[in-house]
Amino acid sequence: ISGLGRDHASRERCLDRVGIIRIGWCWNAGAGEAFCVPWCPIEYEAQQVHGLSHQRLRQLGAGTVRAALVSFMEALARAGAASSSGAVLVAHNGHAFDSCLLRAALVRCEPPLALPGCVLGFVDSLPWFRDRLGLRPAGLTALARRFKVPDQRVRHGALADAALLARTVARAEERYGPLQLGTIAEDMPRWLSRTEALAEKVRQSLLARHA
Repeated sequence: ISGLGRDHASRERCLDRVGIIRIGWCWNAGAGEAFCVPWCPIEYEAQQVHGLSHQRLRQLGAGTVRAALVSFMEALARAGAASSSGAVLVAHNGHAFDSCLLRAALVRCEPPLALPGCVLGFVDSLPWFRDRLGLRPAGLTALARRFKVPDQRVRHGALADAALLARTVARAEERYGPLQLGTIAEDMPRWLSRTEALAEKVRQSLLARHA
């Protein structure tokens, strides 16, 4: 996920606005990304990271947050249909960033959206590499270099990051065994519980604002 800025991934800011401007995904049988134009400013530091301004997003034909999320859900459904065991979301440092942004975007849509039933859970690959495998530094760039995965990114991009993470995880699994849910993941009941809690905070925030 590319966002408005790191501050917008905080739980407090997620109550106020949706911080997503691009979602990228990569799985065994396909990859893709979707752009959306936010209705609030994009932090300058974030623009320096991913190169996306409001003007650039319009040039790319970006639509609404909901349209981007629907494209993502459709891709998840295809991934789930292609696997007999379902789909697991994986993001690097996702617990602190991607998961928060995705939750906020889902619950702030009108009407709210939900992940398809084929999604089994969410895994943050950062603690798997850093804590479970003991690999440091555990940034994606350093890990790709360690596993000799070509990194042709010029700057951050949701699709480029997702593709690089997929190749790096695959290379690590060849050496260390499969990435498992275990204790480093949120299964769907926990993920949904936290999403519902955030949704309730959003509702209360909106009620207080209009009281």
